[in-house]
Parts: sequence; structure tokens; C-alpha cells
Amino acid sequence: MMKKTLTIIFTAVVVLAVACFFFNPAKERHVDAITEHYAKKFSVDSQNAVDARSYSRLVLNHALKYDDYVLFSKGSMLGEPLSFGIMGHVFVLDN
Repeated sequence: MMKKTLTIIFTAVVVLAVACFFFNPAKERHVDAITEHYAKKFSVDSQNAVDARSYSRLVLNHALKYDDYVLFSKGSMLGEPLSFGIMGHVFVLDN
């Protein structure tokens, strides 16, 4: 009985780890999530919103430090954490 329970737990952990590995968000997903998060916070007219998104994507593509930890990832800028990604989702951290 105990061996069966341990086998089930071990299998579940392995499946979860494999899923985390394959669905670890790339840097582009972090850039998109951060851009959209802050675009929603600052509502401006449509043309300025497009310009702001384009500019923020340009800056983030060059300045965002992307750390890939195989099972999850994080994005930071100037030493401050901005995002955390796992299982295909990116969570933007509000500091």
C-alpha cells in the first residue's frame, strides 16, 4: 500500500516537472505580459497606447534580464524582479 502511494506521488511529481519544462515561458512572453500589464494601468488614447506599447517592447527586449531556471523563469530589470513565469503563464509582479 505504501509503495503504491509513493509510486503515484513520484509519478505525479515527474509529470508536473516535465510539464513545467515544456511550458516554461520564453522571454517574449515575459515582454508581452509586462507590456500589457502596464498598458492597462495607464489608459491613454489609442494612438498613444500603440506608441507606448511599441516603445516599451523595444526597451524591454533590450533591458529585460531573462533568467531561465528550466522549470520556471523570471524577468528583471535593474535588479528588480518584474515577472515570474511557470506552466505557460507569466505573472507580473507589482512592486
